[in-house]
Amino acid sequence: MHHRFPLKRLTISVGAAIFILSGCGGGGSGTTTAAPTPAPVAIDADVTLSGTASTGAPMKAATVQLLDANGIVIETVVAGDDGSYVFTSFKASKYKAPFVVAATGIVGDSKETLVSAYPTAESAIVNVNPITHGIVATLTNGNPIALITDTKSLSASISKSALDASEKGFHDALADNLTAAGVSGNLLNTKFDSAQDKLLDNVKVQVKPDGSIEISSLAGSTADDLGNSATKPADSKSVVLAKGVVPSAALKANLPAPAASAVIGISVTDTFVNAMNACFKLPVASRGTYAAPLGACNVKLVVSSPAYKNNGYSGTQQIGSLLTSSAMDNAEFLKPEIIRQLATDRAQIKFAWRRADGVLGSIVTVAQKDIDGVWRLIGNQRDYEVNINGAVTRRQSINGINTSRYETGFNLYVRDDGTVTQAVISGSGLPAGGVTLKHRAGCDFLSLAKPDGTTTGCSSLYRVRAAKLDGSAYTPTSSNAHLFASPYLADADITAMTPGSLYQIMITPNSGPSVTYWNRLRSRPYTVAELTKVNFIDLVSTNLLTTGSVYAGGGKPTVQWKNNPLGAPAYNISFFHDQGSDNVNVNYTINSVQVPCNGNANCDGSSGNYLTIANPASDVFQLSGRNRFDTQVFSSYMP
Repeated sequence: MHHRFPLKRLTISVGAAIFILSGCGGGGSGTTTAAPTPAPVAIDADVTLSGTASTGAPMKAATVQLLDANGIVIETVVAGDDGSYVFTSFKASKYKAPFVVAATGIVGDSKETLVSAYPTAESAIVNVNPITHGIVATLTNGNPIALITDTKSLSASISKSALDASEKGFHDALADNLTAAGVSGNLLNTKFDSAQDKLLDNVKVQVKPDGSIEISSLAGSTADDLGNSATKPADSKSVVLAKGVVPSAALKANLPAPAASAVIGISVTDTFVNAMNACFKLPVASRGTYAAPLGACNVKLVVSSPAYKNNGYSGTQQIGSLLTSSAMDNAEFLKPEIIRQLATDRAQIKFAWRRADGVLGSIVTVAQKDIDGVWRLIGNQRDYEVNINGAVTRRQSINGINTSRYETGFNLYVRDDGTVTQAVISGSGLPAGGVTLKHRAGCDFLSLAKPDGTTTGCSSLYRVRAAKLDGSAYTPTSSNAHLFASPYLADADITAMTPGSLYQIMITPNSGPSVTYWNRLRSRPYTVAELTKVNFIDLVSTNLLTTGSVYAGGGKPTVQWKNNPLGAPAYNISFFHDQGSDNVNVNYTINSVQVPCNGNANCDGSSGNYLTIANPASDVFQLSGRNRFDTQVFSSYMP
């Protein structure tokens, strides 16, 4: 059902008084002339637009802008705790339709901008969420963000008929999921409620930089497959639409929905979130420990199962470490994100928090419904931590010694806690025999190995493609060739990687039998053309000066950078030197920090110290961001 609020018009009838003039003398005769009937006059109506910004979890305190077809920012407001917003009424004649609504805010442990649109100057509800973002993407040459930066040139594409057609396409393709979640009405303009919230928890829509749209449902990858098993799980079902293509009912088979009784909404974790927020309002001295919690922190039976284990960490190590950290005083726990539904009573989730200093953090774990009906954290029950994310990098040479370039590929992370010898990872986009990672002294994760089994440094980034900043081919050096695919993947190979692609991780421990895990990729690597559209973080300056391969200055570099307002902001700043490396997590709103120097033996804060680069081809500074689908965005700076 489409909800429209008609523009009310008040017609004023103007009656004309008719005066009969009688002639005087001369035998003149009088005549009567009727005044013309004036056209109806329309009252300039007030227009009020309102809605909710959400990704499943509300975009609490998001900055929401309203723009008209000329690119004029009519108003900017801050969304409420539930993601709702209302723009002050304006006169219909003052601004030109169509209207754009853009919401920028925190989504878990990242930041995102999502867009919606409305075609006419009428009061209405205009929601902003990943589905509305996808709808608008089909009308803007695959780039909904351009409505913010170039509204005037694109406004003609946002007609009522075009929006209705795209909304219908998404509605038809997701029909089974809408029914399961209990959603009725237009996906753009229906008042946001718990049913739509549940829909967004169970449907994932991602607009890629090349304009394609990836759509998947949690039910399309439902499998309790996190255990140790050599048997390959079933592939995920999903949809990838080319730029500008509107979905249709024919896609329903690839977007399955669970039975209505089996739909999991993130509200199942409300008890956990409320308990954690009550606990962390207490200072660290009043929280106790995981084994002996105090006061409001005595929530173990609500928060987690006694059998909790996640990536080899016990509840004491993973959750208890938060309890005993003073940096977590007054931390706010946010609505988690459902990543995958494993079964009707189990889900893989990411729960995130924001510290009082603005630093974001998260843990990907598993929640399950216990026999008493309470959802608790149980963990993935794995003995080892493995993670596979898409990763994109822009490497720039500060003084021209190295070649500036783009790189795209995977971050193949296997934590090295001293118990693992090697891991072999295989799957889409990787060599037929897989990629081997091995233990290397001084690294806290397994490092990519050369064909002879040796390693040259701490690196888990496997590049499937690289190009110079001008787009020409980049040829790796002999010392780092093992970090790159040979030959490079073609664009078609990269775009063929679908949401939920499976990767096998075979782990060889120092003792005991090998272990095999399966991970599903949330977001593929980018093509080179897509890399040029990424909003990377720009280094502004540091207090270190380059002199060949030597950096002069104090032991604690102050790094300044500039976040792109439409890109992933920096969450971590790293500094690499001959004594090791140092890094610091940062508030997503700041743009300057002094990097600590735990890894620098000469760190005394005085001038005149010289830090030699461990490897002149290596990075010196790395500014790290990530998007909603955990693609890591690295801005790296070399000599």
